[in-house]
Amino acid sequence: MITGIAVEIIHPDVEETYTFLRDKLGLPCFDAGGGFMVFEPPKAILEAGQAGDTPFTLSFQCDDIDTTIADLEGRGVECKKPPRDEPWGRTSEFSLPNGRSVILYQSKMQG
Repeated sequence: MITGIAVEIIHPDVEETYTFLRDKLGLPCFDAGGGFMVFEPPKAILEAGQAGDTPFTLSFQCDDIDTTIADLEGRGVECKKPPRDEPWGRTSEFSLPNGRSVILYQSKMQG
C-alpha cells in the first residue's frame, strides 16, 4: 500500500536549498538525522498530464496567489511572471536555488 510521496530537489549546495525551503517558503521541517532535513508540505496531490517539456513539474498550491506572491517576495523570492488566468486557476512561477522553475498556483478545483 502506498502511504505517501517523496520529492527530492537536487542541488550541489544542499544547505542553500534547505534555507530556501525553510526560510523563504516557510515549509515545516525536521532533522531526520545527521543534518538531513525533511520538509512537510501541508498537502500533496498527484496529477497526470498529457503535454509538457519535462517529465514532471513541481508546483506549490496556495489559497490566494496575490497574497502569497507578496509574502514570498517579502522573504526574497522573486516571482518570474505576474499571475495569469488559466481555465483551472491562476498561476505564476519562481525558481529554486538550483535554477529550476516551479509553479505557484491558486486552483479553482476543490480537493
